[in-house]
Order: sequence, then structure tokens, then C-alpha cells
Amino acid sequence: MQEIREVDTLKTMVDTNAMTVVVFTMPSCGVCTPLKQKIASVLEAFPEVASGSVDLLEVEAAKGEYQIYTAPIIVLFVQGKEAKRYSSAMNIVEFKETIARYQQLMG
Repeated sequence: MQEIREVDTLKTMVDTNAMTVVVFTMPSCGVCTPLKQKIASVLEAFPEVASGSVDLLEVEAAKGEYQIYTAPIIVLFVQGKEAKRYSSAMNIVEFKETIARYQQLMG
């Protein structure tokens, strides 16, 4: 999972990959690190899915650009558009099934 330090880097990643998963975190968030690790573990089964992590204190512009009001937030982008948004109460199995379903639809 790539550490993203600029909003332009994030935009490029989302726009140039068929599927991208972005984890938005905050340093003070106790749930963020373990959830980010779980997401990274799931994504190992999907090497063609780009992934990135954004520290919202470091990349404050991402809050407004992607309408992030809390952390952690996990966003799945498909062909440059937001397809699904998850919070800390997400179901990891559902997340994995959603990625598999989108991959199947895209061929």
C-alpha cells in the first residue's frame, strides 16, 4: 500500500487505475492502523488493485476533495469514480466480495 503525501498523487492514482482502494487515516485513531493492515492483507489477493493510504493530518486537502469527515474511511474507486465507502464498522468479508464482484464485472 503506497503512502500518499499529496492530493495530486492521490488523484493520479485514482484516475489512472481501473480499481483503487484508499484508506484515509488519522494518527490519533486507534482503529486506523489495525484496519489498514487488514485491508492490505485482503488486497494481497488482488494485485491488480492499486492501493494507497492517506494521513489526513499530512494531506489536509484530501478532506475537502474527497469529503472525508472522520477516520478511518476506506474508499473503493472503480474507473475513477467512487463505488463504495466504508467506515471503521466495515465487514472485511463484504469488502473482499465487493472487490471480487467489480473485477468480475470489468472482465
